[in-house]
Amino acid sequence: MIIILTSFTSLLFYFDINNRTANDVAIVRGNDQSDKVALTFNLSWGNEEIYRILHTLYQNNIQANFFISGEWAEGHPHILDEIIDGKHEIGLLGYRFTNYLNDDLDVMKQDITTGYDTLKKFEIKPNFIRAPKGQFHDDLKEHIKQFDLHLVHYTTNSKDLEAKNEDDIVKQLIKTTENGSIILMHGSDSALFTAEALEKALPRLKKQFNFVSLSQLFHDIDIEEEQIN
Repeated sequence: MIIILTSFTSLLFYFDINNRTANDVAIVRGNDQSDKVALTFNLSWGNEEIYRILHTLYQNNIQANFFISGEWAEGHPHILDEIIDGKHEIGLLGYRFTNYLNDDLDVMKQDITTGYDTLKKFEIKPNFIRAPKGQFHDDLKEHIKQFDLHLVHYTTNSKDLEAKNEDDIVKQLIKTTENGSIILMHGSDSALFTAEALEKALPRLKKQFNFVSLSQLFHDIDIEEEQIN
């Protein structure tokens, strides 16, 4: 089994829910003794809702983290510039948004490589990668090491894609966000209530938590992987 050893006991590990890759591991939390949390967005399609989300983040003076697919970046370079201008941190979501566990290993590797190279064209060097659909094949861990990428999952799922209104998202965020949380949200056009939910939730959450980038969240944490028989 592969685990993550840290200088804190607050980094957790995640196993694929289908048990198809029992050794999969991803960083899902920062230091649970700190009020720092990271707000993260998956972004692989759409060009409308993201503007409202960026505006709300600006109003609340929050630096967030956007996991972006290479294909989306190629199609929306002007929005990518706005994300960069907002000093948000950019992570990799592969090239095309696909379920890695359904693809051939070589296809998965190529998707990651192409996505990484695409962001490189925009002079972006991501430190983190998130698996589309939250599933990551065990054999890909060695592949991403060549890019110095850390696999990141999440602690808090806002469930913004399945919410019926913004209040559902607000309640979920208030209920499940805790010290060290990595919060999952979406910037695509299917996230119809995300911007409104952020407008309501962020002022309340800021009274309790300090929103930081993933790099800041992990700054004081030593991440080391060790093989244990």
